[in-house]
Amino acid sequence: MFICSIVAVYSINLFAPTIVKQFDPTASVRHIQALVIPIFLASAAATLAVSYASDKLRHRYGFAMFGWVLTLIGLVIMINQRRVSVNARYAALYLISIGGYISVPQLWTLLVNNCSGSYKIAFAVGFEMGLGNMGGIISSLTFQGNQAPFYDMGYRVNLGLVCAAMVMATGYVGGMWWENKQRDAGKRDHLLEGEERDNLGDDHPAFRYGF
Repeated sequence: MFICSIVAVYSINLFAPTIVKQFDPTASVRHIQALVIPIFLASAAATLAVSYASDKLRHRYGFAMFGWVLTLIGLVIMINQRRVSVNARYAALYLISIGGYISVPQLWTLLVNNCSGSYKIAFAVGFEMGLGNMGGIISSLTFQGNQAPFYDMGYRVNLGLVCAAMVMATGYVGGMWWENKQRDAGKRDHLLEGEERDNLGDDHPAFRYGF
């Protein structure tokens, strides 16, 4: 899920100036930067606002899905950019960036909330970050110079990966919901009879997964 989500974030991070320049090839570097910077400012503000709301509500999945939907809308616009105005294409970059920056922190927190034990959390976070950042490699290969100025393959790959992340997240949350139901019904109480009952961590029947 993290790999699929981070590709969109890296795509905007790495290629926003190149994409914006295609809107007006005669624009100066200063003008291009002036158009790119607000995208990241809006993304930062949205990330802080959504993170605060998700903490207050103690819910992650819905906010991650909201971010992915925004990203999908932006990607669909860019895939059909030949039929829309430059302003619409510029707005689509905001949607892709904001959506990506919203969803990724939700995945981080979703992982941490569902691990118990400091060693396990430390390993899980390190593994997620290390493996997930492979998305940067994918993004660097999908936006290639020979696709300019529309970069159709890049946007289509991003679209497919975001859809994959949404499907996987839904399956993941569904699995946690089912497991919580099993624990509520006492079907994991037999774990308390083992010698490792004091070191079960998130396998403990009293532990409930959050989503």
